[in-house]
Amino acid sequence: MVQKCNIFAWRSEINRIPTGVALRNRNIPIVDVSCPLCNSGDETVDHLFTACVVASTVWQFVSSWCIIPSIFAFSFKDLLEIHSLSGLSDQRKDVIQGIIIIRYWSIWKARNELKFAGKTARIENIVSEIKALGFL
Repeated sequence: MVQKCNIFAWRSEINRIPTGVALRNRNIPIVDVSCPLCNSGDETVDHLFTACVVASTVWQFVSSWCIIPSIFAFSFKDLLEIHSLSGLSDQRKDVIQGIIIIRYWSIWKARNELKFAGKTARIENIVSEIKALGFL
């Protein structure tokens, strides 16, 4: 699972996950490119993982759980680098980086379940999955 999450984060960083805007930019006919989680912005990597209301709320819960200050990021890369700027011990930096990557994966999974299976994306479920995967 760790390898899958890391590969997903890498693919997201280089904008190679199939968001609505990325698919449209590859000339795939997409009718609606709005974020399926919040419907308030175009679905890009940066929106989905930083600007989306669902992602922001999930991050607030995760910050509280990890006992770290709330983080406000403007891009996907900001969140990937935040652990190195946190002033925490090396071990704790690694833990925070892992949780951030798990957060990406959990949000993407919730997005896919909503988009393809019609399941409601509940913040509590996303946070629970992050906690469960964070203990592995």
